[in-house]
Amino acid sequence: MTSIPESSEKLPIESLLALSTAAFLAILTETMPAAVLPLISADLHWTEAQVGLLVGAYAVGSAATAIPLIAATRALPR
Repeated sequence: MTSIPESSEKLPIESLLALSTAAFLAILTETMPAAVLPLISADLHWTEAQVGLLVGAYAVGSAATAIPLIAATRALPR
């Protein structure tokens, strides 16, 4: 039976927590408006379709800025 050698490197817990928190918040901001769409449309006096387009525009804006933002910050030290 072969044994797995123990690694001397520890898991970067702080970095993993920061990454998982950022991913959770990014997913939350994209999916949460879908659950409260009727409430948002009632408050704004818009149709649900109009509010859906607003949320969609936000998602497209997030996606469109992600690549340039990554390109602009890739040279920074991690």
